[in-house]
Amino acid sequence: KIAITKLHQVMRSNDRLGMCTFSYDPTVIFPVEEIGSFSVETLTERLAPIAAGGGEDLSKGFSAGMSLFEKWDTEAPHENFAATGRERRILFMTDMCSSGGELGDLVRNAQKDKKIHTSVIGLGLDFNSELTESIIKVPGANYFTTKDEEDLDVILVEKFHYNFFPVCHETRLTFSSNDFHLEQIYGSPVDSETENIDLNWLPKHHRRFPSDFRNTALTFLMCLKRRELKLPMLAFSEVMDFIAPREIEVTRLETMFASSLPQDKLMEGGLLLLKLKP
Repeated sequence: KIAITKLHQVMRSNDRLGMCTFSYDPTVIFPVEEIGSFSVETLTERLAPIAAGGGEDLSKGFSAGMSLFEKWDTEAPHENFAATGRERRILFMTDMCSSGGELGDLVRNAQKDKKIHTSVIGLGLDFNSELTESIIKVPGANYFTTKDEEDLDVILVEKFHYNFFPVCHETRLTFSSNDFHLEQIYGSPVDSETENIDLNWLPKHHRRFPSDFRNTALTFLMCLKRRELKLPMLAFSEVMDFIAPREIEVTRLETMFASSLPQDKLMEGGLLLLKLKP
């Protein structure tokens, strides 16, 4: 309750917030409204009756959250995503310890059909990692875990502008070298033995290859022109593939979010280790 109250302070006056709970039967605490239309005191009064307890049906809870957006779209169709391009997101706070086989499909359909992204915040120790893993594969979705109020405050308030606004989608990190062979990848969700992808040379891929290779390709083209020779694109691609080092996918991310840079300059992030062989 405290963290959600603080959320009121970091959102802009023309941003909108709505809330519902889903202990068995979903309950709308308040509909989607502009932040500037109600005070922190009013929000505190609305949150006061909420108490922990009861079971959860994740699918019903998510559907209740979607219904808040649908009601707003009906009442103010000129304010929808297509018209404004504003980020729309469901903050799904749960211990994930209940039924919810349809949740992954609901999150995926919300993004695909309505351009509504989802952030899952896992509360406590009972965390359904398999279900959460399926959710973060959806573009724009992410998840967090929290064990206490301090963690929740960091997620919702301190890093609000970093956690809920994607900066890019479908990011790929690749490796290429003439001198080393990539044997193994550690720390990547991509299976390095079955999902590494060699990138064949094509004109649209040219700028992604190393500068020395691009210089070699330019020299080769100049030689062909000087001799007034013309190669079919397929043949030219075969030659380039023979010259170029293999490009192998190291990892890929459906969505990238910005990271904050604290005063100590220590940025949070992951670590990838590559095992190379000459």
